[in-house]
Amino acid sequence: MKILTIISLPICLLLSACACRDVAADKKSLYLAEGYYNLGRYDESLTQARKVCRDSALFGEAKTLIAKVNHARKLYIDGGYQYIQVGSAEPESRKTPLGSATDTLPKQ
Repeated sequence: MKILTIISLPICLLLSACACRDVAADKKSLYLAEGYYNLGRYDESLTQARKVCRDSALFGEAKTLIAKVNHARKLYIDGGYQYIQVGSAEPESRKTPLGSATDTLPKQ
């Protein structure tokens, strides 16, 4: 029985480590995550948002921010994919067809 208690003790400590965490640390992680999101640094934002404890009152806000960051990352990736498919970042209105440039030259 003592062996079981000794083995299960570290597991309990690992599971309850988040419960001992300070609310100020969770606030700081959430504020940093929002700042990184506003700067467009999505990977750092996810890292900081995931540091917020599950038992914290701020966990709901962190989950919302994580969803927002994932959506922004998806839009960023999709925009890059569309850029590769089109092959140019120049809008269609600025492109001139090859024939229109030679139509204005005088005929010889």
